[in-house]
Formats: sequence, structure tokens, C-alpha cells
Amino acid sequence: MSNLKRKIENITIDKKDYIMAFDMNSCEVFKELSGQSILNSLLKLNELEDMTVLYFIASTLRDKETEKILGNKLFNGDFDLFSLVITLLPTVINIVTSGFPQAEENEKN
Repeated sequence: MSNLKRKIENITIDKKDYIMAFDMNSCEVFKELSGQSILNSLLKLNELEDMTVLYFIASTLRDKETEKILGNKLFNGDFDLFSLVITLLPTVINIVTSGFPQAEENEKN
């Protein structure tokens, strides 16, 4: 069982509906695309490293009807990658970072 919290955002690109969601499947696709681990790449995501952002977008963006992750299809020339990064950057950061369990703060009495 996964400890990731699956948050879904509805996205429209060129009049086509997609969803963006981060889960264990996203982690596997990310590792395949980038050759890097998720935890090591979170810092790069927060530093807005271009390729890391694109890999996270590719591993979280899904066809709305089938929920199939786009993965490598994002890089086949059908998408304006620059526009996607500009448009989806806040969403992908939110989806990925909110998917991880948060530490509970202990109350001191």
C-alpha cells in the first residue's frame, strides 16, 4: 500500500481534457524517463530545473478518459513544451509535493 496521497487536477490543453495526478505509477514513469529517483529530484523540481519539471509533467499528465500517463508521448512534438512548463509549473509542484505524507507537528504541553 502506498503512503502517497493522490490529488487530481483537471487540465485542458488545446481543447483536450487531461488530468494531472501523482501516484506510484507516476513515480515509476518518472524513474524510467529521467533515470533518477523521485526523492533526489524533488530538490531539482523546487529549483525549477527545466528537464526535471518536464519529466514530472510527463509522469503526472494523463488522458482524462483513460487516465493513461502520457510519459514519452509528451516529447513526440505534439506539445509546446515551453508553454506547458510555463502553464503547468505551479500545478505540477503542488500535485507532487502534496502527494507525499506530511510530518505531523507534535504539540508541546
